[in-house]
Amino acid sequence: MIIESENPIEQYSPLLFHFTLPRSEARQVLWYLYKMGINAAKLFPSFDGAARAVEEYLLQQAPEDP
Repeated sequence: MIIESENPIEQYSPLLFHFTLPRSEARQVLWYLYKMGINAAKLFPSFDGAARAVEEYLLQQAPEDP
């Protein structure tokens, strides 16, 4: 059961989180971010960002089924 409560860190919004993952997970992380609509074109709205988004798209890898 989910109980609504106040978010204790909401007063500090917006927050930025830094995650360090193994390099071997990078392609799958790119895939998850792409599925959420996050890519270089969104972060860097320019020609360079669009070009990087294409490169990211070519590098991503869907997770394997367990």
